[in-house]
Amino acid sequence: SELTIQTVQSFCNRTPAEALQEIIVVDDGSWPPLSIELSKRIEPRCRLRVLWHDDGPRGLMIAKQTGGDAATGEFIGFYDCHVAPRLEWHKETLRLLKEKSRRLVIP
Repeated sequence: SELTIQTVQSFCNRTPAEALQEIIVVDDGSWPPLSIELSKRIEPRCRLRVLWHDDGPRGLMIAKQTGGDAATGEFIGFYDCHVAPRLEWHKETLRLLKEKSRRLVIP
């Protein structure tokens, strides 16, 4: 979807490379798969990984679990596809997480 592409581009463009391990999109069974359009429009520097539930929709919580299980970064954020971060959004979020690593930060 266009919103997914815009969200990935926003996070990629507004997060410095040293603060961004990867962006994971979990495609919950859409057809055609989101990976086709994302691979055409998202630059490699964005470090995008698309995971696809090929057995059909499983729902939001399972999609988040799939992404969380696959994530490799020190901290994980979950964002809906209509979210666009503000400039330098990562500074305050990372500061709060480093202060107390078990903290939940909602930007």
